[in-house]
Amino acid sequence: LPYFPDVLWPAGSIALMGLTLAVGLVQAVALSYAMRGRLRPPRWMQSLHGQGARWLGIGNSYGLFAVMTTQREEVLLEGTADGQVWLPLRCRWKPDDPTRGLKPVPPLHMPRLDWWLWFVPLGHRGHWFRAFCQRLLEGGSPEVLRLLDPKTNPFPDPARPPQALRVRLCEYRWPDPTSKEGTQTYWLQSGCRVQYGPMTRNDVNSQLRMFWR
Repeated sequence: LPYFPDVLWPAGSIALMGLTLAVGLVQAVALSYAMRGRLRPPRWMQSLHGQGARWLGIGNSYGLFAVMTTQREEVLLEGTADGQVWLPLRCRWKPDDPTRGLKPVPPLHMPRLDWWLWFVPLGHRGHWFRAFCQRLLEGGSPEVLRLLDPKTNPFPDPARPPQALRVRLCEYRWPDPTSKEGTQTYWLQSGCRVQYGPMTRNDVNSQLRMFWR
């Protein structure tokens, strides 16, 4: 039989292995909390994990995506010229038209407006959207209008802006590709509701004030 000499582990190595296992266990428990849909693990676990991760340099949090959502809500802007017929103001890159598939996105990152609109239903709101709506109702500049899809914009003329806007929220989900719906559309919309509006150029600030607090 082969001979295996006794190996003496230094105390420091054993302590380091134990600490590494402890931090890994905390990381695994924190991940299990996230996978079960809880927003945060217990406070003591967050503190222990943060101290161990900083000391060992083996991990950190992942910004806004530490916990992923299970629903996708999209902001949809609609404008009207007569107060009766509402037409969509579609974006250049983010999903909005249910009959259109995934749009090509420029390299590295989605353009800023489309990216920020994705965070609005998650609660990340700012005064930038109020200013954007105000500019659209005032006629908009070519720079503002270029933020929207020029091929489908129902109000491309800055001299003839929409008389009113409204903000709708809709849940988007993938259809079953084997179903009849899956052969006719790329997205299924549900739970659509008017979140705010109609708003005109004179009352856009009051209409959006509660929404953007």
